[in-house]
This record gives sequence, C-alpha cells and structure tokens, in this order.
Amino acid sequence: MSTTLVAADRIYNGEPTQVELIASYKVTGEGLPVLTISRDWRRTLSRWAKETTYRVEEVPCQCGGRGFILHRDSADVAKDGPDADSEYQVRVANRQDYSCTCLGSLRHGYCCHTSALLALLAGGFIDAPNADRKPEPAYTGEALF
Repeated sequence: MSTTLVAADRIYNGEPTQVELIASYKVTGEGLPVLTISRDWRRTLSRWAKETTYRVEEVPCQCGGRGFILHRDSADVAKDGPDADSEYQVRVANRQDYSCTCLGSLRHGYCCHTSALLALLAGGFIDAPNADRKPEPAYTGEALF
C-alpha cells in the first residue's frame, strides 16, 4: 500500500486553514484500486475520526492533466441522502490547475480529493504503487510540515 501525509486546504469556522490528511492508494489486483482518505486526527483517541474509501478509475482527460472518477462507497452515498452523488469526477494537472465535482470543491474551490490525488501523483504512488519506498513514520498527531 502507498501512503502519504498531505497538507490540505480546508475552511474551518469560515476561515481558510490547512489540515493534515493521510492518503493511501492500494492496488489489490481485484477490480479498481482503492483510495482511502483519513482525516480529523483525534489525539485523545489516537485515531482518525473519519476515514473514507473510494474506488479509483483513471479516465482520459481532454482539457489537460489527468482525470479520475472516485466511486463512493454505497454506505456513504446512502448516509448523504437520495440526492447524493455516487461518484466524484476529479481533474488534476498541478497545484494551481485542478477541479472536483464534490460540494467542497464547488463551494470553496478545493477539497481533500484533489489534495490527496496531487500528493499521491507527486510521490509516484499512483503510477508505481508497488515500488519499494522508505516507510513513512506512524502518525502521532504532531505536525510534520
């Protein structure tokens, strides 16, 4: 599994800020690869408060960069209600040129999906997911940036 720590832009109490996420990309050989985004570290519990998984399908992108469809877990879609999207369409070219169809990106212009995919692409985790890499240290809740 390929895992990386990501500094992602977010809105907290109406103000822009950065938060830490863990993005992992796993190719199982059975179906589409799996992207897991863990966020909202709870120091007192020593665990992430929210972990979301997506099946990742790379698709051709006509307008520059690379295109991905993130297929959401059916339980997450059901929890969000009848109008919830079953997938997000993400296009990433670089740190200034990206887009996503999730509500966070549509509302604020950035989201955890683009941050995670940009970091995974920059680290070579998507193009060579099984390459030998130095293991990253376990997350302790201390800022690494």
